[in-house]
Amino acid sequence: MKTLVADRERRAAQEVGADLVWSGPDLAGDYTRDTRIVVHELFRKARKRVLVSTYALYQGKDLFLPLHETMAFDNG
Repeated sequence: MKTLVADRERRAAQEVGADLVWSGPDLAGDYTRDTRIVVHELFRKARKRVLVSTYALYQGKDLFLPLHETMAFDNG
């Protein structure tokens, strides 16, 4: 039983967390953060992979710069 518990604890420690960022028009009463700020924060924290899904992307070069810098620093 101890081996099973140890294995589950080891696997749980290896699991990757995910952050979901949803953006859109501000609605009255909603608390939202600026998408660009949130994305830059997530890119700076990324260590292995990033999945970006969008239907419209504006100023991509500026948006992805923090991810590029993080990747260059970690691999450089």
